[in-house]
Amino acid sequence: MTKRPMLLAAMSFIFCSAVYFYLGFFFFTASLLLCFGMIVILNKSLLNTALFGLLFLSLLLSVISVNQRINAAKDLNGKKFTARFVVCSETVSKRNKCVSVVSEHNGFIIDGMKFDLYYKGTDFEIGDKITVDVDSIKIEDEKALEKLFVGDSYGRLWLNKTVKNEGHDLFYYTIGKIRRSVKGFFYDNLSYGSYATLTAIMLGDKTGLSQSFYDDVKSAGASHLMAVSGLHLSVVMGLLFLVVERLFKNRYLRFLIICFSIGFICALCSFTPSIVRAGIMFITFAVPPLFKRDADRLSVMCLSVVLMLLSSPLLLFNISFQMSVSAVFAVMLVVPGYTEIIKNKIPLRLSFIYTIIEILGISIFAQLFTAPFSVYTFKTFSVMAPLTNLFVSFAVALALQLGIIAYLIKFLPFISGYLLFLVERLLIYVNRIIESFGEFRYSSFGVHRLFCIIPAVISAVLVAGMYIINRRKDNAL
Repeated sequence: MTKRPMLLAAMSFIFCSAVYFYLGFFFFTASLLLCFGMIVILNKSLLNTALFGLLFLSLLLSVISVNQRINAAKDLNGKKFTARFVVCSETVSKRNKCVSVVSEHNGFIIDGMKFDLYYKGTDFEIGDKITVDVDSIKIEDEKALEKLFVGDSYGRLWLNKTVKNEGHDLFYYTIGKIRRSVKGFFYDNLSYGSYATLTAIMLGDKTGLSQSFYDDVKSAGASHLMAVSGLHLSVVMGLLFLVVERLFKNRYLRFLIICFSIGFICALCSFTPSIVRAGIMFITFAVPPLFKRDADRLSVMCLSVVLMLLSSPLLLFNISFQMSVSAVFAVMLVVPGYTEIIKNKIPLRLSFIYTIIEILGISIFAQLFTAPFSVYTFKTFSVMAPLTNLFVSFAVALALQLGIIAYLIKFLPFISGYLLFLVERLLIYVNRIIESFGEFRYSSFGVHRLFCIIPAVISAVLVAGMYIINRRKDNAL
């Protein structure tokens, strides 16, 4: 354990965050001191001890900040007030007009607190600076409030009237312009069905999907493909890592391509927290090869978890965070491990077969390792989900990547047009598979939460199996 300090730090952070959530600040402080004391005893390195001390102090300050925001949110619950906000998302749901807003320069609200603003009438644009008169929708249930805080929102507001529109925030407005430009480009160059699917996949905007098709998406177990999530980025970036490593030998160019791709996708998705968290994890994976170092992938992953829990300890109970971490764990640790085992056990002359195996592994393992969390939270199980994802995950990831490239090189109409033709064909295929599987009579059904134990046990057995095989190989050497 002491050989992997980041693993020890991640386990300590997870334990302390759980104590804070269930038992409160006092017990959290006690658990923090307990963990630090144990680390001081186990760790003989003064430098490592100082590093752990700095990390634990940062976690304490983070919890104090979160506590202040939660108390401020509880004080506003059910009240009417006028405040200034910046719109940081757009309406992407067919049912409710709702945007995310962050507070700005209000004496009674901490700057940067995020709220869900429900409204009627004219839509807001990302980046709008607005002063609004709102009612805070009263939430009586303490569990519902906790769920809201865990989801990175500090309240639900109902818009009474817009008092003043004060221009635009440059950062968010630029993101909004990029999103509008991307949507306009694909609207002009793809059929409507393909456009609606691609904007749902790329931007999380489901307003273009018909209700019947969206029902098929849910029945087929492909909802995660039509939502901005960490799992979504994990599959895409897992495939991008695979392609970049094989096409580009220059490590600096590889790093730039990966970082630019992550940044661009994050911007397209309005820097949604779940996407940013997955992006941080993949950037940390991309850094060691830049310095010609073989990354201890488990340590890199633990570092990512530590950094994210430092931003907010409540993330531990966020379903998006749980699925992001489990998907990245599967894509970056388990899939390469089993691919290497297959290469050693079954030597083949045609190396592209290993690439196909790895591509299929990324889709299947990401689904399997996130299943315990999705089943526990949503209490549904899709019979068709494994088949749907097996048939469409690669096509979706390829359509997304080709679509982004086509947009970026739109000044080269011949090449861009050819890529758009491929995107159109891929999306037609995806839509047909989803419709076919979604219309299957028993494609999904409700299950008890304890059903999550089955995929959890299968995932644990796969990890243990990989560990045992690798240990036997090391011993043989």
